[in-house]
Amino acid sequence: MATSAKQKTFRLRCCPADADTDRCVELLSTAFADIEPEGIRIRSLAANLDPWERPPTKVATLTFRITPILLREPSGRSEWILPVAGLKEPLILDSHFLGLTPLNDVQDETHEFDCIAISGLASHPFGSWQPKGEDKSFMWVREALPRSMPMCRAILYGYDTTLLNSNSFQTIVDLGSSLINHIKANGWHLAGSKPLVFLAHSLGGIVLKEAFSMMANGDDQGQLILNRFLGGIFFGVPSYGMKTSHLHAMVRGQLNEQVVKDLSTSSGYLRNLDDHFSGLVLTRQMRLCWAYETKASPTPERQEDGSYLRSGPEAILVTKESATRSYYHLRTTATFPINENHSDMVKFRQDDRNLHIVLSKLRGICGYDGLDSVNGDTKANWPRYPTYLISGRLNEQEVEAGRNMRWHLNPELRRRVINDLRKSLEVPGRDDRLVTIDDRFSRTFEWVFDEDSAIAKWIKEGTGMFWIHGKPASGKSTLMKFIFRSPKTWELLHNFSSKALQIKSAFFFYDRGALLQRSFEGLLRSVLHQIIQESDSLAVLLAGEILRDSSMTRFTAEGWTINTLESCIHFLLQQKHTNRPWDIFKRHFGDVPSLQLQDHTKDDIREYCVGFVESKGEAISVALDPVTSIVIERANGVFLWVKLVLQELIDEAAEGKRGEELSRILSAIPDDLRDYYARIIQRTPEKFRWEAYAIFQIITNGRDLFELGDLVRIVACSRSCTYQEARQSLVAFHSPPSSESASPGMILGQRKHAQRFRRLLSKVTRRTVRGNRTGINPITQEQRKSQIVTMTGGLIEFVRRDAPGTPDREMAQLAHQTVREFANGHDFKRTVLGHHARTIYENGHTFLARHSLANEDLLTSAPALFLHESTTGKSLQPFIDSLPEHLFREFPRAVERRHPTWKQVRVVYQSPVKGPLGFAVYNNLQLYLEDTLQRRPQALKETEEALLSIMPNPDLASVGTSPTEPFQVQLTLVRYLFDNGYALKQDPGAFQMIVQLLLEDLVYRNRALEDEHKFLEAKAAVLVYHGQPANKLLDVPDQQSRPNLPRNRVQAIHIATTIELIDSLVQKDVNIDTADEAGNRPLDHALASWDDKLIERFRESIT
Repeated sequence: MATSAKQKTFRLRCCPADADTDRCVELLSTAFADIEPEGIRIRSLAANLDPWERPPTKVATLTFRITPILLREPSGRSEWILPVAGLKEPLILDSHFLGLTPLNDVQDETHEFDCIAISGLASHPFGSWQPKGEDKSFMWVREALPRSMPMCRAILYGYDTTLLNSNSFQTIVDLGSSLINHIKANGWHLAGSKPLVFLAHSLGGIVLKEAFSMMANGDDQGQLILNRFLGGIFFGVPSYGMKTSHLHAMVRGQLNEQVVKDLSTSSGYLRNLDDHFSGLVLTRQMRLCWAYETKASPTPERQEDGSYLRSGPEAILVTKESATRSYYHLRTTATFPINENHSDMVKFRQDDRNLHIVLSKLRGICGYDGLDSVNGDTKANWPRYPTYLISGRLNEQEVEAGRNMRWHLNPELRRRVINDLRKSLEVPGRDDRLVTIDDRFSRTFEWVFDEDSAIAKWIKEGTGMFWIHGKPASGKSTLMKFIFRSPKTWELLHNFSSKALQIKSAFFFYDRGALLQRSFEGLLRSVLHQIIQESDSLAVLLAGEILRDSSMTRFTAEGWTINTLESCIHFLLQQKHTNRPWDIFKRHFGDVPSLQLQDHTKDDIREYCVGFVESKGEAISVALDPVTSIVIERANGVFLWVKLVLQELIDEAAEGKRGEELSRILSAIPDDLRDYYARIIQRTPEKFRWEAYAIFQIITNGRDLFELGDLVRIVACSRSCTYQEARQSLVAFHSPPSSESASPGMILGQRKHAQRFRRLLSKVTRRTVRGNRTGINPITQEQRKSQIVTMTGGLIEFVRRDAPGTPDREMAQLAHQTVREFANGHDFKRTVLGHHARTIYENGHTFLARHSLANEDLLTSAPALFLHESTTGKSLQPFIDSLPEHLFREFPRAVERRHPTWKQVRVVYQSPVKGPLGFAVYNNLQLYLEDTLQRRPQALKETEEALLSIMPNPDLASVGTSPTEPFQVQLTLVRYLFDNGYALKQDPGAFQMIVQLLLEDLVYRNRALEDEHKFLEAKAAVLVYHGQPANKLLDVPDQQSRPNLPRNRVQAIHIATTIELIDSLVQKDVNIDTADEAGNRPLDHALASWDDKLIERFRESIT
């Protein structure tokens, strides 16, 4: 039996979770009768990445000393199913390495990062990273990376990039979407997932950029995944295109020709993608390195048999400029050469000097190089006991009672603690979802309370959970609302002989609502709140448990963590398990009572169909009679599908269609909801596609529901590039309409379209109606609403919502959660805008920001502006620069009106925003500053605006990944200002303001400002690093406003509570043992704070 001429690496999947390498060899040799165990070499063995896999399995990479006969058969196969006696599932062996492949395991306690390696064009996912030659025992991502970074799990990503004779017509957008789906499927959107770094070669980097672009503008899961990426290394990635003439001959006339076109140097797609990506990198502070090749590559040459060999003329495939985005002459630490050709630049040998450089760069990206970090160790030790128990309103006895946890004996203290606890757990808008759920139609769902129904039996006699599951849009929410509100439920639940306290609670996830309305945290908080709202004794019991055993010292909405909330639930329910409910659901739903809703609703759907059609009149009812039964049969329990189909058929019948025509229309409607949504959108006339796109974007990205008038006005200026254009569009919207006949639709927000806008959306003269909050004539309002519904195919609907002072408002929302998923999908933009989608970067945040700025509401524009930059990678620099100067002059007063308590808390602080640069710093608009400097390189050097004194906008805390993100981003901005020419002398009062704010924090111990305090010390350290004198005594804040402040002057070293600030001061030769005006030295202040780290640091410096 001949040995293999060239060793080949294979992947083995579905290995048992308890198998080691010897066991895997044994199983594989059993599967191949012609291979002895000694002929199999397991090179790696790691747990499968899928967190939901039950039972879990492992994945191995291996080589054969002698290739098994089965694998030598010339069948073109790359995957083999291998049944093995004793195993429930067969082993799967492959050589294609498609999807994600883990190469090593890391212990939970040391696991810090995951690294995904993405190969390039026409390459192999594994072989691409392996040196040439017969010896296949070394592959650096598998062997060297885990040794160099034992805290990191190495993972390969494989995808089909075959060029020759390929029948694939996937585009780069398709490849990016597939990458996202693989990452999601393996759980990186889940809590507890590790930060990600990447290695990307050639086309792999373009696919990654496209994936980033889609995730930034996608759903919440995509945003979570994108935020996990710390950065990575690009190897020969053609940001500006590559030489492709030799590839065109290979793919000419094939379905995959577009991929090669997109990679050419003339590709506008690559430039737009890179521009978008670079903005995303900047806003997310990713660390990137760019490697470029310095050898020419042999090009493919056609042989007589039609195959291609790399024997053609040598050429530089990716230039230095393209591979580094022209950074190679600007950022020497971020770019580096590899003296190999395009293919070999990632095929490192074990002793390759370039490998050491790459691994060093990767460690630096993960933060193991001592680079500056915005997340320094700046924790301050705050009081451990509950702060509200020692406020000035309590006497000494009350304070002592609080410290000894006897607060429940004091009626006033007890009342305050319970009120604080309940208030901190409130979920604003908890019942918003319940209100928007459709009520059941007529007498549908009555069967649920039949004596023999599973739900009725469970309600009356059962314990634990009951699982109602079914297809999307099958009526689960409507059924749950009916059960929750029906008196029959509580009749069945009530046990008159029981003395137990019965408390009902409910939480309806609302994906269109705020974060707490659609998150696991919101569920836990809501349930806890409803429980303690019903019982003071339970509230006291819970408060005592928390204050005694947790790290919480005060009940605030910001103080809760998932773990604390779970512990509280378990405590109240006397549960001992510690698994998250999601895990419990996942493992145990198969064993709990349940029903699959679509199996029970055929009669309900029949009643709905008949009733809905009959409500449209006799003519329509007669016309639809032949097809109604077909609708019922095809419904598969999905009520929303039935509703949309019936509406489409009714509209067609109203146009005079009958019989066979209606049957043909019905047969063309897909059964799958997502496919049906795409069909609905594709039937929208091309001239109205932009408006449809804008409407969906506004509603899916907006944090609130929109009234009709607001929605139309936002769309009106959706394409305006400047303040003046947007104002003209809004003025046109408010002007009397043209008398010309109207047609459905809305228009672009540009002046040349103003006449069309009025013509399309109004058939009658608009007039102001008192009491009509929308500012739209009621008749016209109905017409506009109908036009929006028609344009979006019924996927946008209007619901009535009551609010204090504004009753019975109609708000636009998506028809169903599945519509949101469709609109957030990777293909949605292409479905609506077609080939134009490639060049469109605007999204709902863009449109909301433009409208707010055009409405001269600079404050409320902040979240949308910030999210626009972080999701599109673009700035609105031309729009912001076009704003009138008076808006910036009035801005400080607007800040005070928006945050009336700010001056009470921060007497020393006055908003110094007086122009567009200050406005950008206040709102953390990094890309605006970048674009401004590209247009005006001296802008920061020449400005008279005080930019260092600006604090981040408090409203940004609710739109980032965490409340501390605005502080982290602004620290980066402060460094950016200095790096680009801004000087301390341009804002001479900044340092004293920071010191005064820090002093206030230390005296008043305001825990609400703890994160800000850390930020201020880090900001002070940056100023000191850039030359701020810090060895003089500074005045404390206004004594009359702050009578409790110490009446002496101090230096920054006296109030420093972080090692970061202390080290910065010491490096600038500040005397570590200097006294303040009262004679206290820094060590005295540290001793007073009881901070062991601080005390030790000062002692070290003194000695």
